[in-house]
Amino acid sequence: MRKPLSTIIGILFVATFTFAQQLIPAGSIAIPSEYEITNIEELNSSQLDYCAVPFRNGIVFTSTRNSGSVFGCSKDFLSGHYSDLYYAEKDREGSFQSPRLLEGEVNGKYHDGACTFVNGQTEMIFSRNNRKGTNKWGMIDLKIYGGEIKSGLWENVKELPFNSDEFATCHPSSTPNGVWLYFASDRPGGFGGMDIYVVQRKEVGWGQPVNLGSKVNTSSNEIFPFISSEGILYWSSEGFGGMGGLDIYALPISNGEAAIRSHLTAPINSTSDDFAFSTNFEGTDGFLTSNREGGFGKDDLYSWKFLGQKPQMANICVVDEKTGERILDAYLDLKPLSQGINGSTPIPSTDGISFLQMQAMNVAGKEYLVLVPYEDNAALLEKPQIGKSCDFHYPIIAGRKYQVTVDKPGYLPLKRTVTAEEILTNEEWLIPIRQKPPIAMSGEVKDKNNHKPIPFADVKVINSCNGKEHAYVADRQGTFTFPMDCNCDYEVMASKGSYHYDYEVIYSYDIQCEDENTTVLLYLEKEAISKKPEPEFEVGMVLKLEDLYYDYDKFAIRSDASIELDRVVEYMLDHPSLEIELRSHTDSRGTDEYNRVLSQRRAESAVEYIVSRGIQPSRLKAAGYGETQLVNNCRNGADCSDSEHQENRRTEIKVTKFNEKGYRIEK
Repeated sequence: MRKPLSTIIGILFVATFTFAQQLIPAGSIAIPSEYEITNIEELNSSQLDYCAVPFRNGIVFTSTRNSGSVFGCSKDFLSGHYSDLYYAEKDREGSFQSPRLLEGEVNGKYHDGACTFVNGQTEMIFSRNNRKGTNKWGMIDLKIYGGEIKSGLWENVKELPFNSDEFATCHPSSTPNGVWLYFASDRPGGFGGMDIYVVQRKEVGWGQPVNLGSKVNTSSNEIFPFISSEGILYWSSEGFGGMGGLDIYALPISNGEAAIRSHLTAPINSTSDDFAFSTNFEGTDGFLTSNREGGFGKDDLYSWKFLGQKPQMANICVVDEKTGERILDAYLDLKPLSQGINGSTPIPSTDGISFLQMQAMNVAGKEYLVLVPYEDNAALLEKPQIGKSCDFHYPIIAGRKYQVTVDKPGYLPLKRTVTAEEILTNEEWLIPIRQKPPIAMSGEVKDKNNHKPIPFADVKVINSCNGKEHAYVADRQGTFTFPMDCNCDYEVMASKGSYHYDYEVIYSYDIQCEDENTTVLLYLEKEAISKKPEPEFEVGMVLKLEDLYYDYDKFAIRSDASIELDRVVEYMLDHPSLEIELRSHTDSRGTDEYNRVLSQRRAESAVEYIVSRGIQPSRLKAAGYGETQLVNNCRNGADCSDSEHQENRRTEIKVTKFNEKGYRIEK
């Protein structure tokens, strides 16, 4: 009969490990015959035996077999049986000898267990009861401690700084280089119950623990983490609907990669509790703990051996065929194929989705917590740099064929079958994809009043990707064409003689690259001829620059905004006495002080642009008003669209000096 989970969490310190295996891919983890599971009868007792950790020429494991270590504690679920750490050495034939207690500052009055070794196995990190007493609920919580071995004794045991007297911190597992430590905790802010966390060990001290997110944690309990040297996180959960009880799961963790969680099938998992999964360095065998039927005691130690073909981890890069630039946000799907009656078909996964399906994700997204580049001292949220690493990492089995699919907006989709040998030939497998060819964008220039074509109008097209400007002349019917790259935005401006110019911005995400019939329409209006200039332009007048906007949280001059500023330059060139104040405003998002500084920078950026066009700096002043003069109701906390917020991200000009009588400037 399965024991209560409260017993497992409150008493077991489930050991975790620093040794490694390659992740076993779909199509192999689902075949029971590829595993050999053996009960380690010579080590198991009638009590709890669990969490075997390779150490020297044997293993260290945790057990409650020592019935003599009784200490009065009404909260003890095991009626006075406390866990201790034991070492069992192997003889020349590979059989385990009788286990003996570890010596030194371990195995005290309460529970000691769940250890991981670092620094050449000279340092041990382990769990034990909080010796300061109970928390506010009257429970004795767990904490993580570290110690070092000297002359065969474990000494200098100290509590790690991220513990607390008010919640449990336990089940440590370190990466081989000692930089990242994974553990379980029910600290506030989690998903519910026990969650898996990771914390960075720095040159001096430790960082702040980070929750591993929804790919690992649920509202139930996640415990017993183990991180392999290949970057595979194994842990046990009761929240993902497994085979029954606690089940073991796996997830690749590496630079910038979001992988799919895998449920290890039988015989690794059973209908009972299965936990404390570990591997050796080669990934060929390891240990697990289970209370499945046929065991020797309450929880037993089991060894496992993988009899199938061991995969190799492939580094896969998607690159631009022409430039060779690495494309980090492409979608890549890689499925192993099986030879069926009707030819090669993708191997289905055990949970209805492709086990090997991965996609690079936004580091700023909420699922960033699977992005742990533990092989160096990079920050948890470090974004992978182009040219330094591949964006995808897959376990590949020699002799197999795989179906690869790559998709990226603006590129031709790729789907083909490849062999494992082709993937594994080089250290990195580069998948080149070809950009879609440019499409012919057409345009028309018409009179705004009568909609008649304006022949031979001048057209200027600016490519936002490279900033290059191209000049065209419309034909007799006022039409023109230009090649458009699907991945770039374009500014298109038309002008002709006494007409006011018109322009449009074409955004790539609004255009279907397959559609060659897209047309941009430009309407020119003749300048009105005033019979007599009226002196309506005076000091103190405020004029809004209608088409001068800024991107959210930015102060750089957008290419579409430069056209409006060029009009200001023209006015100031025509009227040498004109002096103005550039008044910049922001939307309400962000703090008041931040928006004031941002608006000041925006105003200064506009002034710098005008000065770069030949206007004396003494004729200009920059003033930022932040969010103090909103033009709509999008105040702090209001639910507004980006276009509504953009109405507030505006720039105005205020006339501060003007001595030329009889002139006006149209609003």
